[in-house]
Amino acid sequence: MDAGTVEQELAELRDLFQRRLLNDRLQKQMYDELCRQLDQAGEERVRQILTPVLRQVILVLDRISSAPQCCDVDSISNELEELLVRQGVSRMTCVGTPFNPSLHQAVRVAEVGSAEHDGLVLRELRGGYLHGDKVLRAAEVEVGRFTPVPGGEPCAASS
Repeated sequence: MDAGTVEQELAELRDLFQRRLLNDRLQKQMYDELCRQLDQAGEERVRQILTPVLRQVILVLDRISSAPQCCDVDSISNELEELLVRQGVSRMTCVGTPFNPSLHQAVRVAEVGSAEHDGLVLRELRGGYLHGDKVLRAAEVEVGRFTPVPGGEPCAASS
């Protein structure tokens, strides 16, 4: 075998090795992406199954909170709230925050005395809940609206 043939075979082997190495890297990337997608799909499926059950638990909590209070009812309410927390559900804090239609459902509007309170949640009428970062149930809220008194604020000059 002459030196030219050996060099040519060595070049072919190097080329084959590089192509296989690249192919292995691509296969690993595809495998990693598939695993990520499967994990994500599994989490979404669990969320789809849990969401209706969690909503029912929240409705039970609503009924308990409107019932006459006694030790047993408080105990049951606390246990249900703990169950929700263990499943990643948290109650929203709404009062004093700006109205956000993706988190809140405005069921009342109340006049406020200052522009600072315009568009703020004044009162929570029914609690809202998040499951992770997704809205499980929007909060029913009362939103402040400021209406300036005519002549009370200077008007902008018209052009």
